[in-house]
Amino acid sequence: MASYLVLVLTLLFAIARISAADPTAYEVLASFGFPEGLLPKTVENSGEDYILDGSGAFELHLEGSCRFTIPGSYEVKYDSRIAGKIESDRLHSLSGISVNIFYVWWNIDAITVSGQDLTFQVGPFSSSFPAENFDENPMCSGRTRGHASH
Repeated sequence: MASYLVLVLTLLFAIARISAADPTAYEVLASFGFPEGLLPKTVENSGEDYILDGSGAFELHLEGSCRFTIPGSYEVKYDSRIAGKIESDRLHSLSGISVNIFYVWWNIDAITVSGQDLTFQVGPFSSSFPAENFDENPMCSGRTRGHASH
């Protein structure tokens, strides 16, 4: 009888583990207060495309680099590997995300949620945009496989 109970509990645990899928990168982003549209549509819809540790350090892998335009006509480039730290309403220590300003690619260092706005920090400069502009995931253009160079 005891072995039967152990077998049933083991089976129930295995079923629960299979059905409890890891959250997607989009869901993780939203759980920290960010709109899903910060990530392009090319992110895999599984928990296997990112690593997030207990300190908030993360690493996200895309199939290749990705370019798109955000409101304000700024071209943004995501490398195939994006890393940084995530906290409630704050992404910082970012690498792998850059913006083209005056024909020069600059690393986006941090993104914060301030009320209904997102503030992007590029070196000593910052610019804010309505968060609703990032409700939809952007489509990539100029996509390349592998690691992109700046």
